[in-house]
Amino acid sequence: AQLPPTAATRPAGGVFMGGPPTRDRGKLEGAELFRAQAVAFAIFLAEHEGREFLGALTDRLLSGEPAASALASASTLPDELEAIEKAWKEWMVKQER
Repeated sequence: AQLPPTAATRPAGGVFMGGPPTRDRGKLEGAELFRAQAVAFAIFLAEHEGREFLGALTDRLLSGEPAASALASASTLPDELEAIEKAWKEWMVKQER
């Protein structure tokens, strides 16, 4: 399968690489929302556990390890996925300030 060509009005990388959003900035949906959440979660993990943890986590996930198991190796984050999500959401609120 091939990816569709990048539109001339939207550089590769989209919003996070300087491209214009396809909708109003305050309302991300679909793939754009997923990308924004993924980037924010990666930054959250790197800030709490370090960049090395983020790399190791990626390796573990790519090898097929379940997310709950891979995240269990974190030293500062809660053990339960729901608690990690809560901590991430609280961190996101603080970033808005």
